[in-house]
Amino acid sequence: MMKTASRISAVVLLSISLLALIANPVGLAQTGAWSEPINISNTPNGSWFPDLAIDNMGNVHIVWCETEWDEFETGTEYLLYTRRDSQGWTEPNDLVAPSVTIKRNTIAVDTLGNIYLAFLEDDYPRHKRGIYFRHAPVGAADSAAAWSDWHFIGGRGIGY
Repeated sequence: MMKTASRISAVVLLSISLLALIANPVGLAQTGAWSEPINISNTPNGSWFPDLAIDNMGNVHIVWCETEWDEFETGTEYLLYTRRDSQGWTEPNDLVAPSVTIKRNTIAVDTLGNIYLAFLEDDYPRHKRGIYFRHAPVGAADSAAAWSDWHFIGGRGIGY
């Protein structure tokens, strides 16, 4: 009896899901609700691994890595930050000294008006591998001087 009820529930759920797809076959992204993409990096370099956070005022904070290639095909990484507020987008600012060892980044905000940034540095030959962290007041985050010193969190031997 239990198996029969379970099967009937599964068939009902599947049927409802299929009816929903038939009733609305177009995904929400195709209804025109999305804005046109905006290029916030505005460089010819490779921009990758963006991450964003939204503070309690509705401001959008974005960090990303950007790769600049030299003539020897060595990529120097920049960790860049920008913010969108009621005035528009701020000029992107690098928050870490350019390096070939920056791998990933992430950003978060709290309800107290602070923004947090972490990134992975992977410099295996010099045994300098790990996650680094810093923070700043949300309103001053577009100034590299407003950010705290870097704190090593740990992670020896980690990869991506």
